[in-house]
Formats: sequence, C-alpha cells, structure tokens
Amino acid sequence: MKGIKSVSTLIAGSGMLLAMLFAACDDTDERAELSSESNLSAVPGAGGEYTLNVGAEGSWVISLSGTGSQWCNVDPLRGVDDGVVNVVIAPNDERTSRNTLLTLASGASRDTLRITQQATEENFTNVIAGRLEIPRLTGETDYKFIDHSVTYQNKTVHNYCMEYNLPKRHARWVAFKAYDVTAADNVSRTDAWGDDPQVPAEYRTTKTDYSGYDRGHLVASNDRRYSKEANEQTFYYSNMSPQLSGFNQKIWQKLEEDVKAWMQDAALRDTLYVVKGGTIADDQIIKLTGEHNNVAVPKYYYMAVLARKNDSYKAIAFWLEHKEYSQPYHLKSLTLTIDQLEEKTGIDFFPGLPDSVERTVEAVCDVNDWTWITE
Repeated sequence: MKGIKSVSTLIAGSGMLLAMLFAACDDTDERAELSSESNLSAVPGAGGEYTLNVGAEGSWVISLSGTGSQWCNVDPLRGVDDGVVNVVIAPNDERTSRNTLLTLASGASRDTLRITQQATEENFTNVIAGRLEIPRLTGETDYKFIDHSVTYQNKTVHNYCMEYNLPKRHARWVAFKAYDVTAADNVSRTDAWGDDPQVPAEYRTTKTDYSGYDRGHLVASNDRRYSKEANEQTFYYSNMSPQLSGFNQKIWQKLEEDVKAWMQDAALRDTLYVVKGGTIADDQIIKLTGEHNNVAVPKYYYMAVLARKNDSYKAIAFWLEHKEYSQPYHLKSLTLTIDQLEEKTGIDFFPGLPDSVERTVEAVCDVNDWTWITE
C-alpha cells in the first residue's frame, strides 16, 4: 500500500509540475497591437504616407486583405518586438472608395486595422453619371451641354447630345449610343433643316454661314432613323460642321457607313457608344468662316467608338485631316487608340467606364476586332 501511495503521490506531483509549466507559458506577454495617430478609416483619394505603431513580443508579420497590396505599400512587413512601419497609399483612380484589412500576427495573437480610402473627387467632376457615351465636360462658360431626346414607343429615348462652343458656333463633340431600338432603319431622311431650340439665338448659325462648304452632319442622318423625330433632330444647325465636299461626301461618308454597320451588328455589340467631332481649339482650326467670320472650320475630324458585349468592351478611334483623300481610303491606317485620340483632342472619352476597364480598353486598338466595308 505504501508503494502504491508513493506512485500516486509521484503522479500527482508530476501533474502539478506540468500545470505549473503550462501556467508559466501562459504568463508570457504574448501580444499584437496596432495603432496610428492618423485616421486611416478616411484616407483621402489623393493617398499619402502614414506610420503605424506595432506592439509585439517576439516576431510578427503583417498581411493585407483583398487587393490591398496593389495600392497600399507596408514597409516592413516583418519584424521583431515593438516597432514602427511606414504605410504608403497610392492615389485612388477609381470612382468608388476602397478598403483593405491590415492584420498583425505575433504568435497566436492578432490585431487588425481597417484602411478605407475615399474616391478622388475630381473623378466625378463634369462626368454625367449613367451616360457612358458622354465625354467629360469642360465646365467652361463658353460651352453649353445640349441633350436631345425623343418619345418613342411611349418611352423617353436619349437621341444624342453635344458640348457646343458658343463663340465658335460649333460642337466640340457629339455623342450617341446604338442598340437594337436606336440602330433600326424605320424612316427615311427628313431634311428638316432648322434651329436648335437649346442654342441661344445669338449663337445660332444659318445656311449662309456654310457658304463654300457642305453642311456636314456630325451625328449622321443615317445614324438616327429609328423615328421621324429622331432624324429631324439631326438637321439642327448645331449638329452641322462646315466640311469640304470632297471630304464629307467621300471618306467621311464611307467611315460613317462602316460605323453604321457596327451599330447594327448584334454579334459585335449589345450597345455601341459613338463620339464624333471636329477640332475647334485655336491651333486646330483652318479658319473662321460664316457671314460674320465666327464659325470654326475644323482642321481635323475624329471618331471614338466603344462596343460593349455582355461584360466585355473593345474600342477603336479615328483621326482624319480635313482634306480630300484619294481612293482607296485605307481606313484602317487612320485608326488609333482612344488614349492617343485623347492626347490629340484633349477630350476625356468614356469617363464613366470603371478605371480598371478604361485603362485597358483605351490603350488597345485592334482593327481585326471590327468588320470593314471600306478598305
């Protein structure tokens, strides 16, 4: 019995020793603490540099959730004991806020800090939400945004819009979108020449202001044939540009025919977004014409075209000098990327695209993505 008691005592003593050892382990100051004097829950869209205080016993590591590592640079990501880390947050080019969860791990201890960066406010400046075809507006007083709509099949349909330069009596750009309804050919050309009621009377043009030139449509009559009213609006003088006949009735018309075919190609697009115009910057006009020499004659004409099919996009742009071209026209040789066209025109096309999409789509122009009528 004494032997059994001794064994029991030994076992009990061993248990107490193990408990004491585990207790000793539990008594260590294992910790992970993050703190910052800055408000990282509302980082401005412009980004910035910040510091974080790390409290830890022993080695530690920092990780970022989601896409945080793409725009939030933490240095160092690893260390030992207490320390300081630098956090550099890149400008937010997106139109929505973004966030990441920063996690500090030291042994079994964890601490987290959420970093939220606001959208850059300037990304919203002069952008009309929900209208992907509309370029960024200038916001200048010499320009007037004009939006024409029609009632069709008991619905309001955006027909086309423009940013009209009042002193130069010429649109900076016109824009419209084509889908199954608006790409249809239901009516013929109306020849309904007339004043645009949205242009103040003192900044309107008349037929005589185009003497020596064609009254060249920017939004082509052929592009808006889904309803009589829609076609009539293309004959507003605000939609006219003084074009050389050898340009308007030849290469420009051929290019418009290709674009019209894309408008009606359901395999290419669910929606086709089109922006067109003539250059009216002081160094990009041929001259001022008209009865009072106040109508700009563009030196160049351009188009920017964006096709959306399901959730994918493709884009193509054109840049043409205002002159007569000899045949064959080689339209493919006149293509460029949207980025390149933006450089030439100073216009921000399709600003409503998510920036991650815009950066990719606007940097590429592949002529093989498009079918061609005119070579």
